[in-house]
Amino acid sequence: MSDEGCYIQISKDERGPGRSYRRLLSEKPPSKITVTDIAEGCGVTVPTFYNHFKDKYSLIVWTYINDSTKIMGKIGTDGYEWKDTLLDALRYFSATATSSSAHSPTSTARPSS
Repeated sequence: MSDEGCYIQISKDERGPGRSYRRLLSEKPPSKITVTDIAEGCGVTVPTFYNHFKDKYSLIVWTYINDSTKIMGKIGTDGYEWKDTLLDALRYFSATATSSSAHSPTSTARPSS
C-alpha cells in the first residue's frame, strides 16, 4: 500500500487522529497530550502516526485545514450560502477554542481591598 493510501485510510477512519486529538482535548490541556495518546486513541502505532505527521502540531494544523475545507465545500449545495459557511466556521472555531481553553490555568487570586 502506498503512503498516500494509508494516509487517506487513517484520515477518513471514524477514529482518526484528528478525532482522537479532539477527544483528548476535552479531557486535558494541549500541552499534556502526547503523540502516544493520540495514536492509542485512533488505533495506530506511534511510528504509523509519524509516517503521516511530523508531530502533534502538524496534526492540529491538518485537522483545522481539513475541517475548514469541509465547511467551505458546502457553499452552493442545497441552498447553503456564504452566510451559512461563516456561521458554521464561527461555531466550529468557537467550540474548538472553548475545548482548548477549558484547561487553561485561571487566576484565582482576588485583588486586595
